[in-house]
Formats: sequence, structure tokens, C-alpha cells
Amino acid sequence: MNPLEARVLAAAGIHSNIKDVKFCYEQGLAKNNTLTGRVTIKFMISGTGQVMMAAVANSTLNNAEVESCMIRKLKTWHFPQPDGGGVVIVTYPFQLIAPEYPRPSLNSAVQSTGSYSLRAGKEGVDGALIFYLVILSVQGAAGIPIQ
Repeated sequence: MNPLEARVLAAAGIHSNIKDVKFCYEQGLAKNNTLTGRVTIKFMISGTGQVMMAAVANSTLNNAEVESCMIRKLKTWHFPQPDGGGVVIVTYPFQLIAPEYPRPSLNSAVQSTGSYSLRAGKEGVDGALIFYLVILSVQGAAGIPIQ
């Protein structure tokens, strides 16, 4: 699988399941309305498109309930099957931002990270969440980073 295909595969699966991350985050916000942070999850996609393994690689959210919920949900996701049936390893950051929390403008975030953001709300960045859809790294079955 070439690097572009691997990134598209990961992005497609994440985009179609982002509601699960939003659910987990909203559960955390119900208990702490200023809960904000970045949860980076490393997971493996099998040749059939199922998630074989998922774990929190790093987190500044510091909320075990939300992080565990995200892992449980992610393990149920199905991704498009990788060409050739290989295993794809993805490291993916979810930036979770509370509605009242100060944040950069959408334009500066997109320009500085090259990311795509998915947001809730009618008025741009004032929505409840921003998810930066940036894949930190994707690796082939041999553990070699795909650039």
C-alpha cells in the first residue's frame, strides 16, 4: 500500500466514526465543562479493515474515562480494507477543545498544521468541538513509517 492510500484509508475510517469520539468527549464535558486536551491513539488496522489493537499513545486530556471510552469505540470501527491485505499502523491525534476554552482561529490552525478540522456549530469555530484530522504517522506491517 502506498503512503497516500494508507492515509486516505485511515482518514476515511476516522471521519465516518468521529461521532463516537464526540460522544465520549461530551460524556467528559458533562462532568467537567472545561475539559480540553489532545489524545493521541495508536491503532492497527488488519487486512480485513478491523481494528486489531488500540491504545492511548499520549494524552494531555488526563481523563481516563474519556480516553477509555475512545479506545472502546475505536476498537469497534471498520476501515476500508488495505490493498494487498497488509496491516496498517496509525498514530492519530484527537484535539478536544471545550466550547469556552480559548483556541486559535480556524485559519491559523489549518495553515500551521495543514489539517482539516471538523467542527460543530453554526458560526465556525464557536462550535463545541474541533477535531484536527492529522495523521501523525502511518506504518506498514514491518513497522516502517510511510511518509
